[in-house]
Amino acid sequence: MRFKLLLILLVVIFFLPGCSGSKKAAVNESGIKISLPRFFAPNFKKALYKTDMTIYGRELTGLMLFKKSNGIVRVAFISEIGLKYFNLEIPASDTAAIKFLYLTEMMNRKPVIKMLETTFQMLFLHYPENAGVYVSVNEPDRIGKVFTFNGEKVIYNYNRNSGQVSSARQNKLLKPKINIVASNYAVQYPSRIQIRLKKKMEINLYLIEE
Repeated sequence: MRFKLLLILLVVIFFLPGCSGSKKAAVNESGIKISLPRFFAPNFKKALYKTDMTIYGRELTGLMLFKKSNGIVRVAFISEIGLKYFNLEIPASDTAAIKFLYLTEMMNRKPVIKMLETTFQMLFLHYPENAGVYVSVNEPDRIGKVFTFNGEKVIYNYNRNSGQVSSARQNKLLKPKINIVASNYAVQYPSRIQIRLKKKMEINLYLIEE
């Protein structure tokens, strides 16, 4: 009952329509198409996760809802008692910046905003088409793709056929700056997502079956 009430609250909080964008599949040297990396399938509509988040030692729990409409992804995180932590929008256009529609006061700090921006940019591969991309691993069932954008490198390891990402990391001086691990994929998205940023931030997402 509590989850149902929280879900209703999440739906009320947000979701406005937007415009849609698309990306082309890669082609290898033999001319065979290779799926693009993805945590969430292009046609996914909504995913609800039980969430445990630690940020600078502060522990937060609740529900996180991802919803896509006309290419725009909206993300909301609220506590078990309905306290809203943040509400952000990932535009359909890869050239547009992630927009915070609401951010609780304790998170309204530049380092935290940057961490969240980078995390969700990685999670939804929100990079412009002119971002430098090259292949780092090319095996029969696995491929690694590297995006370089704004001086940072983000490396995705994923299944070359389905596109499902097993891990993604943003490197800094040869050490992972942000590390995302996904597992137990449902049809359109993973059932388990772990996000780490050294000791500064940790987010654990557990899919709630609807």
